[in-house]
Amino acid sequence: MKGRKLALRRFCVRLDRGCARLNSGLAAVALVLATMTLFLGVARLADDLNHDGSLLTLPFIEMSTDGPGAGNFSMVD
Repeated sequence: MKGRKLALRRFCVRLDRGCARLNSGLAAVALVLATMTLFLGVARLADDLNHDGSLLTLPFIEMSTDGPGAGNFSMVD
């Protein structure tokens, strides 16, 4: 009976070690996936900034005036 308990205990210890390795492996895979997602997001943003010239510029607003010289104000009386 003592031998069976010892064998069962060894099996449980091996199983526990295997699960710990599996969990650390899954954590490493999750870390790699998160890093690649962040890297690809930054690369996509940089690509959008390089190809869209009007992305970081202000829009042109045309101001209308009543006639020539209507926009010139004089401070002299």
